[in-house]
This record gives sequence, C-alpha cells and structure tokens, in this order.
Amino acid sequence: IDMAKAKILADRISITSEILTDANLEKVKVLSPSTLAMYDEKDETKVLYEVCMSEFNTFTNFGAAFKDGKTLGSISEETMALDKEEREAKIETALTAALTKINVIEAQVEEFLENAIDLSDDIEFLD
Repeated sequence: IDMAKAKILADRISITSEILTDANLEKVKVLSPSTLAMYDEKDETKVLYEVCMSEFNTFTNFGAAFKDGKTLGSISEETMALDKEEREAKIETALTAALTKINVIEAQVEEFLENAIDLSDDIEFLD
C-alpha cells in the first residue's frame, strides 16, 4: 500500500492516505486509540502527532484530521510571498515533517489492522 501523498495547488495542500480512511479510523479509534498517536521516543507520555477523523479535515504540526482519506491545509500569505525557490523549499520542509509523522501513524494503523483479532465469528446477531 502506498504511503500518504501530498499535492499542492497555489496556496492549498491536500494529503491523501489509502490507510487513514473513515472506516479504518473509526475501527482503530474504538479498539486501539493509542495507535492513532506518535509518541516521543525519549518520553513515552508525550504525544508528538495525532491523527483523527473529522468533518473539518485539516492538519498542523501537531496532528491531522482526515475525512474520506484526505486532510487539507493552506499556505500562509507570508510564505506565498517568498520567491518560488524559497517558497517551495519552505513548504517542502514543513510537508516532510507532517508526512513523516503521518507515515509513522499509517504504519501503526496498518499493523494494528493486520494483527487485530477478528472476533466476528464470536458475535451473533439475533433477528
């Protein structure tokens, strides 16, 4: 499965993920909420980045809210005013930081879902 990808059009950024779908996020949120967070290696109690599901699908340096496998961001006027090369370098650095963290969480979600115990045979719906 491909990891998250970012696309930039003018001052808009979209990050898409095949893993962070509504169905997957909902399942993991209920069964293993800590899977949706990336913790500091030196301080396990400190959350560095977190992913959730929200109608307001936007991302920051601290987390990302996905809806239908997508999160959106905008680029500040200040950054947009820089010359092309400088602007692209600044955006690339910021996006690399976000994508790196999102990729870590995607891997955790994927691993959890692959190893999640399927108890559907033990659940019986009575009509």
